[in-house]
Amino acid sequence: MRALREVPDGALIGLGSGHTAAAFVRALGRRVREGLRVRGVPTSVATERLAHEVGVPLATLDEGVLDLLDRRSLSVG
Repeated sequence: MRALREVPDGALIGLGSGHTAAAFVRALGRRVREGLRVRGVPTSVATERLAHEVGVPLATLDEGVLDLLDRRSLSVG
């Protein structure tokens, strides 16, 4: 997945919602199991659950400034 190449080790990243974001979170979980150190800030309960299931450590916005985010996490409405 091309987007994973943009994730640096140690990053705090926003995790969006929807099918594409879910695919990204699953792939990110695989990278975490391989040793990538990241923390994700989920934008929905569903994304939070999935990240937990696949082993992506979670954080809140109170823990720092996002290094990367899914564009969909910015949508309002």
